[in-house]
Amino acid sequence: MKILILFFYVVQEEEHLCLFNNVTWEQHNMHLFQSMVYNETVIQQALAEILTQLRLGSAQEDERRENNILKATLLK
Repeated sequence: MKILILFFYVVQEEEHLCLFNNVTWEQHNMHLFQSMVYNETVIQQALAEILTQLRLGSAQEDERRENNILKATLLK
């Protein structure tokens, strides 16, 4: 199954995306994100709050990771 997906991916990149000035999958995904998510008015209105929540979540994850390292070190 993985080989089939990889084959489809390579074929699409070589045969279809190259028709658009050698656009890569990453560039295509960035464009889709911008046009479908970032430019959405609901998201634009809540963007500051969304970024704050993402930062807080990231900080909490960092703290959890540090606590786990500390616990693992102390238990050795």
